Amino acid sequence: MMNRSVACVVLACVVGACTDEKLAEVKPVASATNRTAATPSAGNAASGTNATAAPVNQGTALGAGIEALLVPLVRRDKGADDPVQLMARLVSLLEESGLGTAETRSQVASLVMKDILAKASAAGSAGGELTSMQRAALKELARQIAADLWRRLPVGSATVHLGSMVGIAADVEVPEGYLKAPFSLIGGFSYEEGMKLPQHIADLNGRKVGMAGYMMTLEEVEDIHEFVLVESLWSCCFGKPPEVHQAVVVTIAAKKGVDMTPVPILITGVLDVGEKIEDGFVTSLYRLKADSFKELE
Repeated sequence: MMNRSVACVVLACVVGACTDEKLAEVKPVASATNRTAATPSAGNAASGTNATAAPVNQGTALGAGIEALLVPLVRRDKGADDPVQLMARLVSLLEESGLGTAETRSQVASLVMKDILAKASAAGSAGGELTSMQRAALKELARQIAADLWRRLPVGSATVHLGSMVGIAADVEVPEGYLKAPFSLIGGFSYEEGMKLPQHIADLNGRKVGMAGYMMTLEEVEDIHEFVLVESLWSCCFGKPPEVHQAVVVTIAAKKGVDMTPVPILITGVLDVGEKIEDGFVTSLYRLKADSFKELE
């Protein structure tokens, strides 16, 4: 059975049905403020590469600051999208975290804020108070942006990595013997609870597939054995949230789990298709038992 934390992630992200009380009951697996994320792996079955070994949880304060910066954008508060003020606040957060130099902080802050504003605008939002789904997704997005900034701006370093920031999963090639299953395929139909699934979706059951996307959890950062794969955290926060058929519950069966990463990942494994119901809710339609885990640059 899917554990409660993963069920809450799915419900919070895709239907907003995970209550604040349930979210509060889920305790973080790791919360040390000085932990550095190891190279993602799951024994011999699932492994990833992360040359920079981004410290996911070392930037706890930075993540909280970015979350506070994003909340007004999601609510569409007046003046919240002022690029000058946003950049100044981000530069201040980077300085407080001791990242980079004055020059590199300004350089990266400008790039990141342009990216954030562009993605927020593209995702759209009705504004107003945040739902439980938005709060959960926003916390995850802020944490991943913070981790990405640690990758870009090593402490005290004058060098900077200007690669693309967390966004929408790229279209990638999958290993031989696996069927490519992009979100446009698995989520490209109108889903209703209890419906007979389209034949091309039903035919995916039991197939070996490859899927690219982003990890979403509730606070876990290392030795993760279950997480939700989504195409984009931005839609969870700003735009129309993905529906239950637009998210995949991934299980890492190996003894060693994987570590949180802010970059897109490619997962391969056997896909289980069909409604899974817990506490009266359809908590998932797709479940993927992973046999490999790879970070995509």
